[in-house]
Amino acid sequence: MVVVKIEMWPKGDKNHKRDLATIAISNVGGDHNEASYKYAISNQFDSVFGTRENDAFLLLDKGANAWKKGILRSFNRNSGVVRLLHAVLKDAFR
Repeated sequence: MVVVKIEMWPKGDKNHKRDLATIAISNVGGDHNEASYKYAISNQFDSVFGTRENDAFLLLDKGANAWKKGILRSFNRNSGVVRLLHAVLKDAFR
């Protein structure tokens, strides 16, 4: 599972950071070359990811606070994680 946390650091000050959003992406099948990925996007990071270790699964499987969910199909695994994130965002906003 890939979890992308988006933070704001007001005026570059990490001490005053705020969580803005999170994107959870999980492989749900495929072969050596291509895979499908389930994803969920939330604007409420703190309410989804508390102290429990498996909270990322709540976002994906139960849709907790997710404003966008979907499945990206037939993604080329050799493209890398940044392109995976791009493909997920492109799919989510189509």
